[in-house]
Amino acid sequence: APIMAAIDSLRSGEASSQLSDDEVLRARRIIADHMRTATFILCDPKGSVKPGNVGANYVLRRLIRRAVRYARMLGIGEGFTVKLAETVCEKYKHVYPELAQNLEQCRIDLEAEEKRFNATLDKGEAMYKKVAEQLKAHSQTKISGKTAFKLYDTFGFPLEMTVEMAKKD
Repeated sequence: APIMAAIDSLRSGEASSQLSDDEVLRARRIIADHMRTATFILCDPKGSVKPGNVGANYVLRRLIRRAVRYARMLGIGEGFTVKLAETVCEKYKHVYPELAQNLEQCRIDLEAEEKRFNATLDKGEAMYKKVAEQLKAHSQTKISGKTAFKLYDTFGFPLEMTVEMAKKD
């Protein structure tokens, strides 16, 4: 409950008003679950897992990035990952003291990954808009798989976001 309350305190009513209640609840749950998991992983005393491109590091990166993606849907601004990690730490530190002991490094890792992914999303959204404008100019309504793959492979723009944005256009 404290994590969900923290998410709600960060939300923008304007962004959330475009979503159904079920979509908002789903986004809140994904953010809460992913951030709780990421915080526990990053606060592990061994410190062996950091956001990266291979194995467990990649899984951690995907957890954080999925939370960021859903946070954007709810109008939650940059810096939320650290705030939620602090909430997770506060909620569980009496059972897992290593959360408090390793929170500073967790903050650093979360902030860096969130910034990287927000930059990726900004570039990808700009590229998507150019593609969408070109399609409209040629009276086309579908983005090719090749283009969607290029957005992902070249710019790191998630396929799910391409699909979501295409549905709205």
